[in-house]
Amino acid sequence: MSAFEETWLTGPESTNFYTRTYHPKDPPVKAAVVFVHGFVEHIARYEHVFPVWAARGIAVFAYDQRGFGRTALGEEHAVWFCSTT
Repeated sequence: MSAFEETWLTGPESTNFYTRTYHPKDPPVKAAVVFVHGFVEHIARYEHVFPVWAARGIAVFAYDQRGFGRTALGEEHAVWFCSTT
């Protein structure tokens, strides 16, 4: 399975958004997905799916929406966020 890259991106009103990018291990990339989670969710709930897609050549970019997951906690407090479901 593939590992992911974590990044914090600054969005509107200086909100820091927590993101994960899963890169396919072997080029070429067959497809790219921008994943937007549903209401009252966060991207860590899908960490069992994203590596499978990446292993099949699909690049995945996912982020926690404003008010959810690590984005809700902010970059300085997100270390206490539990990513298990």
